[in-house]
Amino acid sequence: MTSETISISRRKLVYAIIALGIVATLAATNPTIDQYQEYIRQTIVKDSWSSPDQGERTLGALFGGLASMLVVGQTIRHNYLLVSVYETRMDQKSMRAIGLLNSFIMLKKP
Repeated sequence: MTSETISISRRKLVYAIIALGIVATLAATNPTIDQYQEYIRQTIVKDSWSSPDQGERTLGALFGGLASMLVVGQTIRHNYLLVSVYETRMDQKSMRAIGLLNSFIMLKKP
């Protein structure tokens, strides 16, 4: 074996280890449906606090948890091991989010 062949083999090994590390990180940080529910609750509370209406802010703070449970009850999680797609359909409205790295990216809001 020449030194060039060994160098190429090491390079391939390094790339394989990096790829394996990325895959393992994505798999370990693929958020659960419980984490999605907490994200929805926080979003409802945050959105209600940005309202100028005091009543809406109070209702958001009080019922954000209940509303998030209702939303999650209408949600289907598609788990692709490295990422998850969350689809929620309620009446005529729907929303979609991608979950990865313990975070959510909202693709479609109602």
